[in-house]
Amino acid sequence: MKTELAIIGAGPGGYVAALRAAQLGMQVTLVESAHLGGVCLNRGCIPTKAMLETAAVAHYVHRARDFGVVVEGPARVDYEAVVARRQAVVDRLKGGVRGLLRRGKVQIVAGRASFVGPHELMVEPVAADIGAGKSALLQAAETLEAERIIVATGSKPAALPVPGADHPRVIDSDGALALTALPKSLVIIGAGPVGCEWSQIFARLGSSVTLVEMLPSVLPRSDGDVGAELAKVLAGEGVTIHTGVLVTAIAEVDSELEVTLTNPKDGLETKVRGEYVLVAAGRGPLTEGLNLEAAGVATDAHGWVTADEFQRTSAPSVLAIGDVTGQALLAHVASHQGIVAVEKLAGLSPDPVREDRIPAVTYTDPEAASVGLTEAQAREKDPNALVGRFPLLASGRAVAQGTENGLVKVVADSRYGRILGVHIVAPHAGELLAEAVLALELEATLDELAKVIRSHPTLSEAVGEACLAAQGRALHI
Repeated sequence: MKTELAIIGAGPGGYVAALRAAQLGMQVTLVESAHLGGVCLNRGCIPTKAMLETAAVAHYVHRARDFGVVVEGPARVDYEAVVARRQAVVDRLKGGVRGLLRRGKVQIVAGRASFVGPHELMVEPVAADIGAGKSALLQAAETLEAERIIVATGSKPAALPVPGADHPRVIDSDGALALTALPKSLVIIGAGPVGCEWSQIFARLGSSVTLVEMLPSVLPRSDGDVGAELAKVLAGEGVTIHTGVLVTAIAEVDSELEVTLTNPKDGLETKVRGEYVLVAAGRGPLTEGLNLEAAGVATDAHGWVTADEFQRTSAPSVLAIGDVTGQALLAHVASHQGIVAVEKLAGLSPDPVREDRIPAVTYTDPEAASVGLTEAQAREKDPNALVGRFPLLASGRAVAQGTENGLVKVVADSRYGRILGVHIVAPHAGELLAEAVLALELEATLDELAKVIRSHPTLSEAVGEACLAAQGRALHI
């Protein structure tokens, strides 16, 4: 087989790169070894969001009396139906991806690719879910020659290096999605976005949940106010939280898994138990079997493929996008990197991804969303950085919908009032954040964002109020 552009991996980076390349007139072959849509669509972003929606329904049924609605009898979670709905969502969206690739005349190959040289791949046939359309079902291994190759193989959950972590009931996100019954209890290791989302899912569906984090706070990479606010939410829903502790052992005791937590400051140990242990602490590059050295593709000390701002690797004919680069493990970043990569190949002048303008969302309820610098990061550069906070308790819309926790926080430089970062804990914070991302792209100031007229009552009013608060002229607090 020969092609102009070969892409390894049909996740949100690979398939978007394929679509954009097809738009630009390139002949594209997309090689996928498992499922169209990759981890995000099949075992990550989408199925967990479907679970979060189910958990939200269960939560609000339990809160019905708060809104004057009487539900006769206790609500019951039918976990089999939960799983069926989740899979229906995945299947529908996967069919959409398949249709887009078919319309773009992208050739899809079900196979596992490895480099033979900088312009050549060996593709072994596998039973991948690539669907019908313009696809190639290999009968035997074939070579694929390409002028350019994009590596978009993604990442995998990192193993937990402690005794007992190989127990069959120590699971990762894939294992959590494979459960056919609701666990009675779980210990979740890692209080980043994935750990927080799973904590709320299982707690709202009826499991007893313990959340463990090595660093001092929930969402440790987020602004401090965001992590503190979300910790209040999770604790209020019954999640037991341990921060600043190390997991040092896992053992089966009385049919449960006992997790030993050690405080690194004083060595004191705490024991917590759960039917399952869910590890949500880190990911590693998915490069096993790629034979990158045959193409001259360099990796860093941790195995991530090194790529520049236009996604070019050390091999002139090879680019890398998405999680496999370790640059930002987010689906929307992978998609944007894919567009940047193929537009650069086509001779266009794309803007590379800027780390300070990447939005990140934790899809709990309320959601936690951030873009730009945290307060601490801003003060490292500008000790007098301006900071404004607006609590949702002062928002008419938030109070009307029963939201008890949340805030909008804006960080700006002290000289011009230019927006440096926005951090939101609110219902649908990910949607509210789009305004903030645009503000950073346009290098907007506090004044410019504050004078925007917003509908009343809306949660978006809190963004304007936070900008006013940063200038010492908030109206509603």
